[in-house]
Amino acid sequence: MLAKRTAPAEVSPVVHEGVSYRAGYVHDERGGRGTLEAVEVASGKPLWTVTVYEVHYQNGLETDVQDVYIRTLAIQDGCVVVTTERDVSYCVNPKTRRVTGLAAQGGERMQSYQAIRRSVEDAVEPLWRKVQPAVGTPPIGGPPRPPSVFWMPRASLVPMPHAWPPLPGSPLLDVDVFAAGRGSGLADAEHQSGAFARAVVNATTGEILRVEALAPALKEVGIQGVRPAPLNFWDGVDAGVEGLRAAVASGTMPAAAVAEAIRKGYGGFFGLNDVWKQQLLALHPEFMAWLSAS
Repeated sequence: MLAKRTAPAEVSPVVHEGVSYRAGYVHDERGGRGTLEAVEVASGKPLWTVTVYEVHYQNGLETDVQDVYIRTLAIQDGCVVVTTERDVSYCVNPKTRRVTGLAAQGGERMQSYQAIRRSVEDAVEPLWRKVQPAVGTPPIGGPPRPPSVFWMPRASLVPMPHAWPPLPGSPLLDVDVFAAGRGSGLADAEHQSGAFARAVVNATTGEILRVEALAPALKEVGIQGVRPAPLNFWDGVDAGVEGLRAAVASGTMPAAAVAEAIRKGYGGFFGLNDVWKQQLLALHPEFMAWLSAS
C-alpha cells in the first residue's frame, strides 16, 4: 500500500500596512501551486493572488505525497516570506508581486531548483525543435500517421557540477536535458533518450548562462521503469541538490555532513533512475566517481 500524507496544518495569515496575506494551495491532475492572496483588511476586498511556486507531479508516485504545502508566512524587510514544508523560502514583493527565492542563510536571492528546471526546458526549446522526432509519413490521401512513441524534453531532476572538485570563483552547474517517450504498449515504463542539450547555470542565483547542444539527433538509450518512490524520497533528493549547490557556490569540497547528504540524495535518485545514471557516468565521470566513493 502506498503512503498517504496527513492533512496540512492551517497557516495563519500575516497583516502588513492594512493588507492581509493568506496562504493557499491548488492542484489538478498535473500538479499543484502554492499561492499567496492579498486581501484589504478594511473592506475584505481581494486585491490579487500570485503563484509562489509550482509542483509538477512525477509518474509512478502518489500525487498526495508529492504535494508541498506552505508552512509559514512572515513579513521581513518589506517582503512577504513564504516558507514551504521543505524549508524552501520565497520572497513575494507586495508592490511588484515578483517572486524570488531566499537562500537558507544570509537572505541572498536564490531560485529553487525546480524553477531552474522549468527555465531550462524553456531555454532549450529551439534545440528540441531540431532533434524532435518527426510525425510519421502519411498514407496517400490520409492524415499524418503519429509516431509510435511520443517524446517530450525533460531537464534532469538533479543538477551536476560543471567541474569537480568545485573551482573557486566558478559557481557553475550543468543541467542536462534528455527526452522521455511514452507509447509502444509501455504501461509502467518510458523510453529514454541520451542528453541532447545542456544548460550551464549559476549555482547561487539559478541564472542560465548558456545553452549547449550535445547531440545532433535524438537517440534512444533504454527503457526506464516507473515505480512509486519511498516516503520522503524527494526530501532526501532535495537535500542533496541544495548541498551540491552550496558546495559549488562556495568553490570548496563539501564538509562531511553535507557530503553525506549529497551522496544519500543522489544515490537514492539514481537507485530509481538507472538509465539516466548510465548517461551521467559518461558526462560527469569525476563527480559520479566521488558519489560512489566511501
